[in-house]
Amino acid sequence: MKTQIILSVLILTLALTACAPTVPVIEQPTPTLSPEPGPPAEPTSTAVPTLEAPAEKVPALPVESLTYADETFGLLIDFPAGWIIGEPMILGERASQTVIASPDKANQVLVTIYNWDPKNDLKAYADHRKLAWDASGFAIDSENEWVLDNGQGVMAYIVKTPEQQAFFAFAVAGDRYLEFSGNGDLALIEQIALTLRFVK
Repeated sequence: MKTQIILSVLILTLALTACAPTVPVIEQPTPTLSPEPGPPAEPTSTAVPTLEAPAEKVPALPVESLTYADETFGLLIDFPAGWIIGEPMILGERASQTVIASPDKANQVLVTIYNWDPKNDLKAYADHRKLAWDASGFAIDSENEWVLDNGQGVMAYIVKTPEQQAFFAFAVAGDRYLEFSGNGDLALIEQIALTLRFVK
């Protein structure tokens, strides 16, 4: 009976995914590293706007940090200095992903941008992911909702897989969805997630 239920959920998930229209991949610029946000640069008539946010509004990490910036979506995330940022990867036609990890790989963060319908419906996206977790036998240990300084909502979870616990946070990123996930020191991963901000 349990096998039939899981099979039904998998079929439903695949059917929902298949219903979404295929959209061409928009290649993102290579993310850049920058020091902690500081005061805005003096604007000039030819200057390109830079991604900056008031430092006092972003919870500081307990260690020296750098900032990951995705200029396409106006996304900033702080992470410990010394961690390694990978090259962006295209995952099929509907997602792109960047890995940020500690040198020993004990802690790892995945910053994934998904193209998924319906647009701008964070609850629907989170429900879709919960169905997939349930079908995979994952259990949600905790669930939380945050509101960023710009009023944008974030849904955060700690999920137990057969091998380990993992942290997930979902947010709307323009006409797409940000999925921030990580494993290792979950307290540190959550502190990194709390530095998420959109400044576009």
